Amino acid sequence: MTLPEHISVAATEGDLETIRVYFEDESDGARDVDGLCEDVVGMTPLMRCAGGTSGEDGGLTLGNVEVARYLLSRGASTEVRNAIGNTVLLRACYRHENGPVAEMIQLLLSAGADPNARNDIDRTCLSALVSYGGTTSLECVTALLRAGASLDRVYQGHPLEYHFPDSDDDTGGRDIPESFWPAMRALVAGVRRAGSFKSYCREPHREVLLLRGLAMRGHLIPRRRTRGTAEWTAAVAFLARLGDNGVVWNVLSFWRATK
Repeated sequence: MTLPEHISVAATEGDLETIRVYFEDESDGARDVDGLCEDVVGMTPLMRCAGGTSGEDGGLTLGNVEVARYLLSRGASTEVRNAIGNTVLLRACYRHENGPVAEMIQLLLSAGADPNARNDIDRTCLSALVSYGGTTSLECVTALLRAGASLDRVYQGHPLEYHFPDSDDDTGGRDIPESFWPAMRALVAGVRRAGSFKSYCREPHREVLLLRGLAMRGHLIPRRRTRGTAEWTAAVAFLARLGDNGVVWNVLSFWRATK
C-alpha cells in the first residue's frame, strides 16, 4: 500500500492529528501503518518520523516522538529497511541535529528495535550515532548499550573505538559537549573491563559489598553522618555498618543495575 505525500510530510513534521485522522479513517478499508510513502523510496511513516526534518533548523520534536508512539501502538514495524538497509533505529541514530533524540531512541528500543542491526555498508546503530549523530550524547549511547548493543564490529569489522578522535576537543563540526569524548572513553573502557554493560553497572554493588565485608571483619570503621557529608557517602557508611540482617540485599535489589 502506498501512502499519500501529506502523510509522509505529517510524519516528518510530527503532526499527530493528521496522522491519527488518516489511520483511524477506515471508510475505504484498514490502512497499512507500514505502507510506503509515495514521495520517498522505501520509507514508512515511522521511518520518516524518526528522521525528523532536515536543514539548519531541522531535527526532532516532541511531536515526532508522539507520532512514533502512536504508529508503534498501531503495530508499526521497527525492522522495515529502506533502500540502503537502514532500520528506523539506524535512521534515528544517523540524523538529528537537535531535539529529543534520546527519547526517540529509547522509545524505539522499548518497542523491540534491534540495537545491533546493520545497514548495507555494515554500520550499526552505535557507529551511526557516534560518527554522524548531530547531538551525540552519553544518554543515547547508554540506552543502546543497555539494550544490548555490541562495542565490537560496529563498522566493517572495526570496534567502536575506531571512531574515537585523536583529540577530545575534536567535535567534527557537530554539537558535542567538551565532556563527551572523555566520558565516552571512560564508559567504553569500563564496559570492556567489566565484560558487559550490566556487569559495569553492577560495579557499585560490588564496592558496597566489599566495604561491608571489610567493616564486618573490623578492617574498616565507616564514618558516621556528619554535617556536610555527601548523601551517597552517608548511605554507603550506613550499609557497611549493617550485619547480615537482609537489609543490604533488599537495598541492592532495588538499585537498578543498568541505570
